[in-house]
This record gives sequence, C-alpha cells and structure tokens, in this order.
Amino acid sequence: GYKLALDDFVYRPGCEPLLAIADYVKLDVMALDPETLADHVARIRPHDVILVAEKVETYEDLARCRTLDFDLYQGYFFCRPQMITGRRPAANRLAVLQLIARLQDPDASIAELDALVTSDPALSYRLLKYINSAYCGMRTTVTSIHQALVMVGTEMVKGWATLMLMSELSEDKPPELITTALIRARMCELAARSAGGADSHQCFTVGLLSVLDALLDLPMDQVVEGLPFEEETRAALCGGGGPLGELLRRVIAYEQARLSEEANLEGLAASYLESVSWAMEMQQALAA
Repeated sequence: GYKLALDDFVYRPGCEPLLAIADYVKLDVMALDPETLADHVARIRPHDVILVAEKVETYEDLARCRTLDFDLYQGYFFCRPQMITGRRPAANRLAVLQLIARLQDPDASIAELDALVTSDPALSYRLLKYINSAYCGMRTTVTSIHQALVMVGTEMVKGWATLMLMSELSEDKPPELITTALIRARMCELAARSAGGADSHQCFTVGLLSVLDALLDLPMDQVVEGLPFEEETRAALCGGGGPLGELLRRVIAYEQARLSEEANLEGLAASYLESVSWAMEMQQALAA
C-alpha cells in the first residue's frame, strides 16, 4: 500500500524497471541543466508516474517547469516575493493591508473592532459564515460581529479576519502560500504556549503575516512602512529581531530544514505535523 518516489532521479539506461514500479519521480531543477531536464521529462513521460519538479527557487524556474508540463512543484519559491523595483501596492490591496494593520492594534476596543470589520461587508459575511459553521461548534447562532467579538473573543476574531483579508491578497498567488502562512502561525502559537510568557495570539499573528512580502511582491520593510504595527511585530517581520523574531526564525528554519543539531527536533516535528493538520482543516472550513 505504500507509494514509492524516486528522489533526485537521474536517468540512465537500464533504469526502466524502477520507473515501472515508481509512483512519483522527482527531478532536481537546480542539478539538471535545461536541456538535460527536458530530455529527462521526455524519457519519463511514457511511464505511469507523477512527475515532480523539486528545488523550484525562482519564477523563471517555475515558468520553465510549467512549459515541460510537470505535475507537481516543490521549492522555497512559493514563499519568496518577485521583487519589482519602484512598485507600490495597488489601491485596493493597500486598503486591505491597512485594514489588516488596524486590526492588530492591541488597544482597540470591541466597538472599534466591530466598526473595522463591518466596514467591509464581504468580510463580515465570510466571518459570520465561518463562525456559524460546524467547525466552530457554536451552540447559538451568531448574528453580528459585535456578538462574535463578545462570544468568541477579540483575539480569535482578529486572527480569522486577518486570515480572510490575506486570502483576498493571494488571489493571483499559489494556494501553498496561504497554507504556509497558516502552518507558521500555528507553529508560532504552539511554541509560545509551550514556552510560556509570550502572547500566543501575537505569535500567531506574526507567523500569519510573515508571507506578506511574497503576497505583495515587495520587500517586507516596504510592506510595513507607514502601517501601525507594534514595534515588536515590525522588528520580527523585517529582520527577525526580538523574542518574536527569534521564534519566527526558528519556525522558518525548521520549515526549510536548516535547524542546528541542538534544536528540539522531536518537539518541533510534533508541532509541525499538528500545524499542517490544523491548516488543512482551517482551509476546508473557510472554503465551505
């Protein structure tokens, strides 16, 4: 019942018996020159396998692999912005970004948060639909944002609203980007709970916002410029500074398999698996 993958595969005469039993074949885009990569794809295609392009690092890599008709793509490219010099966010995206930032104000009252969310009718509708879904398990129907803030809690509503707004920014991006944001957010939250002392909701938000540069194709310092983020949040996002930044760096290092040997890999592995499962459930619930 196992699925078999040929990893870092390099074609050689006589390897057909392996291709006959494999389910996946992974080709390293960085290790094979363009002509060799195209030749490998042509030789492998007659076999009944799923072809995976791995180590896709740039938009150019992705475009080249798409012309070769790979089935799946893997690589850090999905979390990196495509830098465009002198670009600023479009007006509609800037408005969404400003709303995200305003939601992060730790001193905002319930009345202020209610006004912020209800100023966007589409966001209000999606949020109420989600809160009343089976996933949240509310015993009574929530009919207003104010009621949601009181019954569910301001931090939870802020987190869900931020996620929904970020989904609006990701319409022309690979869906893996929001998945990555959710996994990072959950891992940061779990790590904060485990360590104690840190605000788990703030840690969740920093993980969630860590992909804003890739969503907007801008450097992170330019994204947060002029937005009313707390200084600790700004430092964590822009340079990985402070306790929040250290936590975020550790989560991203695990995500990219760059952790030092002394790291608690077992604990991080359990946290990562839980976060992946939670992210999948969350996306299913939001799509319902």
